[in-house]
Order: sequence, then C-alpha cells, then structure tokens
Amino acid sequence: MGLRDRKGRRQASGPGPDGLAMVIKEVFWVGAPPDAKLGPAQRRLAAQAPGTVLVGVLDGTGSLRAGDLVVHPSGRFSVQTIEAFQKLLDTAQPPQSVGLRLGTAVDRALFSPGDQVGFERPT
Repeated sequence: MGLRDRKGRRQASGPGPDGLAMVIKEVFWVGAPPDAKLGPAQRRLAAQAPGTVLVGVLDGTGSLRAGDLVVHPSGRFSVQTIEAFQKLLDTAQPPQSVGLRLGTAVDRALFSPGDQVGFERPT
C-alpha cells in the first residue's frame, strides 16, 4: 500500500540521497490529438514527445538531471526531459517549478496530485 501522509496522499519513503523531493501538483499525458483541449504548456510538451508528465516544485537540496529516477511507492521511473517556463533544462534545482516527462511506458494513473516523490541517480 505504501506510506501515506495524514491526508491519505501517497508518499515516497522520503527525499532521495541528494535530499531532493517534489509534491506533485498536476499529472497529465502529452501526445494528445490536435483537437484535444490542452493548455499552452501541454501543447508544447505534446509536440516534443508523448508521455506522462509530472508537474511540481522541487524541494530540498541537490539537483535533478534528465536520466535521474523518480522514486514513488508504485516504482522507479526515469526522467526523460525537464522543462521549466517553456525551456528544456539539463538540470533543475530547488525551488524551481518543473514539468518532468517520464515517457510512454509510465501510466499516469499511478500518480495523483498531492503525491510526494523522491529522486535518485541511476546506478
């Protein structure tokens, strides 16, 4: 079942080794058909590549890089791209607000707004 906070939201066991974490504010799938009703940020990401996107504000210490792993009670998932304010980033640091694209193999139903995730470097 995984850890839950007082409000019943799923949480990772805590920040990763770098002390970096994020509370998910929004979860969506990019790559929708052209007639889908998407906001500007979602349309921009959809044009790049399909996949599940997690949006939130980084918290803690350390930095996040494309290729790092998102640690969630449902598993570990690789960060394909990082975007902040309409720009693709190589790295992100707290307190940046970011969108993390996880790719097509990740079901967005695994994540909910309010879930906390940690991060770790791949081995």
